[in-house]
Amino acid sequence: MSVLVTGAMGHVGYMTALACAEAGLDVIAHYHSTYNKSWAQAAGARVSWVKGDVTDFAHLLEITEKHGVEGAIHLAALPNDTVCRPVPVHSMTVNVLSTQHLLELARQRKWRRVVYVSTGAVYQASDPKGSIRETDPATPGNVYGTTKHMGELLVNMYQKTYGVSACTVRVSWVWGPPLIPVGLDGQRGPIPYFLIHAVRGEKVHEPSGGEFIANFTYVKDVAHALLLAYRKEALASNLYNVSNGEHYSTAQIVETIRRVVPGAEVSVGPGMKPWIDYTVLRGSFDLTRIRTELGFEVQYPLEQAMADYAAWLKANLSR
Repeated sequence: MSVLVTGAMGHVGYMTALACAEAGLDVIAHYHSTYNKSWAQAAGARVSWVKGDVTDFAHLLEITEKHGVEGAIHLAALPNDTVCRPVPVHSMTVNVLSTQHLLELARQRKWRRVVYVSTGAVYQASDPKGSIRETDPATPGNVYGTTKHMGELLVNMYQKTYGVSACTVRVSWVWGPPLIPVGLDGQRGPIPYFLIHAVRGEKVHEPSGGEFIANFTYVKDVAHALLLAYRKEALASNLYNVSNGEHYSTAQIVETIRRVVPGAEVSVGPGMKPWIDYTVLRGSFDLTRIRTELGFEVQYPLEQAMADYAAWLKANLSR
């Protein structure tokens, strides 16, 4: 029996597929259009790649029957509000309808679990100096956050009404391999931007942004959390926050890069821009529930994560 990982050619999806395979699960790695042959080959024999459309129920049913799928980790989505805002109908179709399809398959086929991956963007109104718990109300205020929260409501409905074993995992500012950053991508946050300059030996100074704070979460920690949520025998809750558990400022990020990459000539001035242009400030995710119920612990604190990503970038930039 296999686990279906949607969005598997995406950043988090790919690392989640690897984590599942390394844990001994057979993985059906689903992708829509982008296909990286070297990524696929590196994933190994336990990962089978399938192209298709997650908004097509008949296609998903065919995959389920052909590959013996018994559950899903659902990451396929339009990934941020810059992408979603111009196409609200398409955003609804991809981010909401696909989630409903997988939950309906879980109901009909009696899957063991659906893990739906959501986002901290559902919190658009929180105290930046406080903490966010799963019991705090979601306050989505844009197309992306609203469609992701609608998926969460579907998870809740299928779990409570039909007894489907399903949960939502909200993630925050994920960074790390296998992405090789290209320029300043506000949706990815400051770590990839500054780190790749440092690894390349390039000098960079940003006049603003040092005071921006967020839960910057390493992708391997996220993949580990999703694996725990999928494999847990019984879930006590249907909603979990996951992050690195700490708020870091861009200034702290730059200081850490200087320690991890000796000689790095990276610096940043005060202020919030440009990062505040892409998001609202929000509180730090409280990890009490995911720690006590799923046994999650951060495996990659900031400096260790930075060193791991820097080593990966050095090994892959020349390829």
